[in-house]
Amino acid sequence: CIDSEIPFEIPDSWAWARIRDISKSYIGLTYRPTDVCSDGTIVLRSSNIQDGKLRLSDIVRVNTPISDKLWVEENDIIICARNGSKKLVGKSAIVDELKEPMTFGAFMAICKTQFYKFVFLYLQSECFFGQLRDVSGTTTINQLTQNNFNNFLIPLPPIEEQKRIIEKANSLLPIIGTYGSAQEALDSLNYIVNGNLKKSILQEAIQGRLVSQIASEGTAEELLAEIAEEKKRLFKEGKLKKSALTASRIF
Repeated sequence: CIDSEIPFEIPDSWAWARIRDISKSYIGLTYRPTDVCSDGTIVLRSSNIQDGKLRLSDIVRVNTPISDKLWVEENDIIICARNGSKKLVGKSAIVDELKEPMTFGAFMAICKTQFYKFVFLYLQSECFFGQLRDVSGTTTINQLTQNNFNNFLIPLPPIEEQKRIIEKANSLLPIIGTYGSAQEALDSLNYIVNGNLKKSILQEAIQGRLVSQIASEGTAEELLAEIAEEKKRLFKEGKLKKSALTASRIF
């Protein structure tokens, strides 16, 4: 039982999970300065994440062997895992479109999950950043390790409710962004209000208070059970390591 870790109450149809239970994540490619070239593979870095979007205006290319797990795929979430600036650690973006092969650098991480849209909302929420601050306080290095990230708690709604939360959040967040743009000339108080509004919307979303629950949509427990069965199938087919079958029991 991990009651002491649960930060807030969630709807009965939701379930707490560890990030490792619903995703796979990897730290990126290590390369040498001599590997950099003008016509190689794009290496995503923290500078390519701006305001939650992937930007390719400043890119580095390398010519070096790249393992299969380090190739970026559409709907992956790219995360800044290490940076000289603590405030940049944890920023993320979804890879919406892949126009050419890409990998990602050693100071970055990739999160691959079927729930990428909801996980991306979570990665912008206070629930995520609160856990990040907790682990960051134990080291002088500004980083999000794979062990810490995989152990983070995430509140998981049923899949249909996830879709409704995403739709609702996506309709509200642009309004907040417009507010922020209109207030650029004002003092720092308005900047703080803008940031807190966004965090509040996202926190409502991941606590199950942004949209109503619908019983016929099932529960997150059922969703996690489906994931566990799929992992067993992949293990039997030799596509998954046995260690990945271990699931957290959270109640």
